[in-house]
Amino acid sequence: MGFLRQPNHVNIPGLFRRVTSLGLWGGVCSLFSFFLASGNLALSVLLLAAILFLVVILLGPQLLASLLFLGSPTVFSFPNEILRPLPFVTMERILLFTLAGMLFLKSAFAKTKRPGLSLLEVLIIVFLFYAFASLLVSTTAERARKDGWFFIQYALPMVAFMVSRRIEWSEEGIRILLACLSMAGVFLAVIGILQSVFGITVFTISYQTVTAGHIGRAYGTFSNAHTYIATLFIFLALTLLQFNMYRDALVRSVLIFAMLAMLVGIVLGETRTPWAGAACALFIIFLRDRSVRPLLVVGGAIAFLGGAVVLWMMMDQLDAFFNRVTSVNTLAGRLAVWATALNMIIHNPVFGVGFGADAFLLHKPEYITGVGPLTAQYAVYLSVPHNEYLHVAVQLGIPGLVLFLAILYQLIKLLFGIHMDTESPALRSRLGLYIGAIVIGLLFNSMFSDTFLQDYFWMLTFFLAGLVAGMPRDFGRCQHHPAHAGGQP
Repeated sequence: MGFLRQPNHVNIPGLFRRVTSLGLWGGVCSLFSFFLASGNLALSVLLLAAILFLVVILLGPQLLASLLFLGSPTVFSFPNEILRPLPFVTMERILLFTLAGMLFLKSAFAKTKRPGLSLLEVLIIVFLFYAFASLLVSTTAERARKDGWFFIQYALPMVAFMVSRRIEWSEEGIRILLACLSMAGVFLAVIGILQSVFGITVFTISYQTVTAGHIGRAYGTFSNAHTYIATLFIFLALTLLQFNMYRDALVRSVLIFAMLAMLVGIVLGETRTPWAGAACALFIIFLRDRSVRPLLVVGGAIAFLGGAVVLWMMMDQLDAFFNRVTSVNTLAGRLAVWATALNMIIHNPVFGVGFGADAFLLHKPEYITGVGPLTAQYAVYLSVPHNEYLHVAVQLGIPGLVLFLAILYQLIKLLFGIHMDTESPALRSRLGLYIGAIVIGLLFNSMFSDTFLQDYFWMLTFFLAGLVAGMPRDFGRCQHHPAHAGGQP
């Protein structure tokens, strides 16, 4: 009976999947065509953006994370202007919370082992709950939106660490991410040079309020030069890290020119505190990474000589620059406002005055004071303490400050522990060193500025720290590299 043919078996699940896929995408295309034909461009663009966003999600969290940290300091200010009427909604928050949702769903439904909560993450959760509870008790209906934004400024970087720690990266993926961040640094440097030297402010969005006294300096796509310099230094440090990852002379030359452009942007920012923080971080890198010492020494000497030549040739045109970097007037205001903050802490040591964007400003009249020959008048003009540690203690009391310092201590301990681990592969170890040095540089900045009020650089730093923390100790050793292994397993 072999001549009898067997009936064909119909793959019902596969057929159903193809039919539903055709119906779904056919319906989406029809809807897009209808919106376009009816002249409703807004809905057409919104639908197209939703489709692209879905494609990015399907391509994985690595691409989504890369878009987040590349777009935030470069082009996200334009879509953020459109999203501004929506409370608390920005491109950065949409992408970060989408990342968090993707990883939560993966851990809930995928049958793979996921890392548990570390001590650092437990401290983060406790601190955020404590701050949020303080906010609920102290805020009002009129201040709720602004206080909510203020809480998000602390939550985003810390959540970024927890999200990043659970994203799996390949060595090639990390190299691509670092290269893209260096390109973003060059982009920012060029914008800063155009602002400071030529007065071109095309990337300053209408809703941005540039901090008083920072107009005329390089501030990039941000609202102040401090954030600009701190961000640009992170990109500079990551570019320095890549210098010894490659041996090609052309690639190294490109990296050197990229660092030079970023260095010019940092100088044009004309802000001393992030300069000092960057110097602290570079000194730590100099001590711990012998491979970049020649570049740092030679580069430092060339930068010094080049700076001396520029000063000699343009001495008469740099009066404003010299007045800015040598002025001590701002220090008097800081000393008086620090004394006022300490007075608040002494009178509210347990729970502080309450967590909120204007908590210090609202209570300042009650506790304002001077120090030494500086009268209370010097503290009148500053609305924040210009010291992150004092600011946290004022709002949350000593327990809140202890939690905050414990988070930062555990972060540094984690990163330098990875660097000192003799079994760590080279990339993991060096990333631990460089990100740890960046954290210390930002902690120095925090002694003279309220750094968590500033966008982006803490979020990027916590994200990179989570990336390092999530790398396994055998990272890269078991990965397949056809280009170096001849295609053999």
